[in-house]
Amino acid sequence: MDIEYKISKYFKDNNLFINDKVSNITITNENEILSIKGSAIDLVELADILVSVAKDKNEVSHIHLDENTIISKDSKYKEIIIEKI
Repeated sequence: MDIEYKISKYFKDNNLFINDKVSNITITNENEILSIKGSAIDLVELADILVSVAKDKNEVSHIHLDENTIISKDSKYKEIIIEKI
């Protein structure tokens, strides 16, 4: 699946990011609450990924995110699978 970074491009082209800091997504779980933290760029990139999975023409599609993509090495969770069913 190809990820289209249209939202990220729009934000960059229109100077909507306060800064260009990329920290990657950190995922934690405390008291049964899942927390996803990241800079504005990280969160918009995650939005692009979610939209790309949703738009994929295959009936079922998925993507793996890990330390080699968008997840921080400091994250409690080392991999996320996002799946359209």
